[in-house]
Amino acid sequence: MRIGVIGTGNMGGMLTTAFARGPGNQLYIHNRTRSKAEELADRTPNIRVLDSAQEVAQYAETIFICTKSHDGNSIVQAIGPALSSRQNVATTISTVKLAKWESYTPAFVAKVIPSIVQTALSGVILVNYSPKSSKARRDSFEQLLRSIAFPFVVDEHQVRTASDLTSCGPAFVSYMLTEWASVVDKIGNLDYAQAELLLTQTFLGMANLLKSGMTFSDILAKVTIPGGVTEAGLVSMHEQLPQLFYELHQATSKHVHAPVLNLTSGQG
Repeated sequence: MRIGVIGTGNMGGMLTTAFARGPGNQLYIHNRTRSKAEELADRTPNIRVLDSAQEVAQYAETIFICTKSHDGNSIVQAIGPALSSRQNVATTISTVKLAKWESYTPAFVAKVIPSIVQTALSGVILVNYSPKSSKARRDSFEQLLRSIAFPFVVDEHQVRTASDLTSCGPAFVSYMLTEWASVVDKIGNLDYAQAELLLTQTFLGMANLLKSGMTFSDILAKVTIPGGVTEAGLVSMHEQLPQLFYELHQATSKHVHAPVLNLTSGQG
């Protein structure tokens, strides 16, 4: 498959890295700062850096536009008319209105929200379609996505909340675990590095349980003994976590520009 990526920042870089691992895939990428694209191309022989978005559109069957919102709109207006109905144009820009993009091009249009876990060829990639798109084209597009992730289709009004769980989720969980390790370090007995190691190995094991078919509810039932220490901890969490997650989703839904957070401040 000939795959194009325009914009190789966090999102575009993740998609490039993931698709480059697929057998038979040829990647054509373009970034405004060419050196960023060349860093990706240096890692694997099936990535070719091109000088313009127009060149990517000429070579690729499926094109992912992974730029900032205003840049993405300009790009699709520039390359869209020259694309054919056999080509796909997908964007990682969550605010894009697909109906508007469809007016710029005869190509099949979709929105995708990837996650860092796609670089390990796992996890969920969210997909949003225009109501006008056909089932046959959706199925074909999702077949490509399945090579790097589990595609999960969402409606426009679901994109933000679902993104919190899948795209932002790894960062949210990682931050909670670093804070947990930091608290353990302050309590004593174990230092930060020891706590981080124990949490990492425990969550890797938990992932294997989930892969085997166990659910969150199954794990809770297996570990929690009535009147035991786990139940005491869960009672404490129950009193605070619902409000925390409610406020998290409220914050992301109203996001304009969040304050800068020192992500290393909790480490020992």
